Amino acid sequence: MDNFEFEVKCSWQTNTSDGDLSKLVSLGDADDPAEMSTEYKGEIRHVIDENDTIQLTSDSDEPCTFKILITNSDWRVSKVSIVSEASIIELYGPHGEYLMTSRGGELCSKEEATIFYVQPDVNVSHELSIKFPGVEKSFWLYGIKLLVKKSESPQTSIFDYDHVDEMLKTSRLPLTDKALRAKQFLQKYSSWSSLGENLQKQADPKILLKMLESEYRPRLRPVEEAGRNVSQYIASFVQQAAGGEKPAEGSPADVRAYVDESVRQLEERMEVSLRLQLDALEKRQNEKLDAILQILANKC
Repeated sequence: MDNFEFEVKCSWQTNTSDGDLSKLVSLGDADDPAEMSTEYKGEIRHVIDENDTIQLTSDSDEPCTFKILITNSDWRVSKVSIVSEASIIELYGPHGEYLMTSRGGELCSKEEATIFYVQPDVNVSHELSIKFPGVEKSFWLYGIKLLVKKSESPQTSIFDYDHVDEMLKTSRLPLTDKALRAKQFLQKYSSWSSLGENLQKQADPKILLKMLESEYRPRLRPVEEAGRNVSQYIASFVQQAAGGEKPAEGSPADVRAYVDESVRQLEERMEVSLRLQLDALEKRQNEKLDAILQILANKC
């Protein structure tokens, strides 16, 4: 646990003089059987220190959000235990991705206040946000415990979404519809990459971005038009055969062989044309990507 580093932020005010919220969070090794309760199956040991409890207050109508930022990307949180006066909590992952809503079990009643606990299973890295909906103005948070473990495989990504997102926020520039869709896609793609799953084949992010920007569609229209022409051509032969008409003068005697050869030639032309278009598109996109990376490198 020595290498697990994190920061804590809270949207509500606290009664602590030093403002240190990290003392409220304790850690446990997810692979250590001693962390599990011997009395209650599926639950973990969580000892509360009354000296480290805090009271959270706010005059705002916004619910309290307790955010834990994990600075070591090779660590993951597999389970969390929360003891507070809130009967319902909501959990969110990186970039505000909703994970779950959990209803707490009653732990005890103390001085006209009921204390609840929840211990949901999670699988997150980078960030874990805990929201306390339904709590108004003030409540006590008694402790949070995280079971953490090292990621089984290193995370691979061609970009740091957190850094890009931070730059977009600080720039205060309006985003176009295409840029917003690309940002949402990158957020999802970053979440998929952080799962650490051993996928047999991962999608090429540059190709996916091209599809997202709808750049393939207009370039495939000539191919679609050619396909419709072939369909109309074959349909004309079918109509002639159904009506007992003879093929037009100059038409091949073996209609099937002629159509097969025509389709084969068309497929070859389509393949060559499509390959050239995709190569040219990929070259332009790579040039754009290189320019963007150069700008980001200059600003860092």
